[in-house]
Amino acid sequence: MGILDRLFGRDEDAITLQAMKKAGADLSLPHKIDFFLQFKTQEAATQSVVQLENLGLTVAHISKIGDLWEIHAHKEMVPDLKAIKEMKEKLSNIARLHAGKLDGWGTSVTPRQKA
Repeated sequence: MGILDRLFGRDEDAITLQAMKKAGADLSLPHKIDFFLQFKTQEAATQSVVQLENLGLTVAHISKIGDLWEIHAHKEMVPDLKAIKEMKEKLSNIARLHAGKLDGWGTSVTPRQKA
């Protein structure tokens, strides 16, 4: 077991953060973290927008993907495992209130600063 395994564990979020670090990300810097929520109806998706904005997220767009309505929202934040998990829990709760689900998160790599 490597040091990153001991620090982050082996869950999906930890694996993503490990991959970001390996790709050259500076995990101490804020990143634009994208979150994706899915709902069965457009009305359910639009009803959750204010709650997302109250958490400091910016709703980029709502679009129909197959039979579902997806919200793409983002927030500038340091990609810390605890912060990601806390945000996912809050977003999952909002989604469940509207019979939806959190479909995941992602970000592009903000590289380490050169000395």
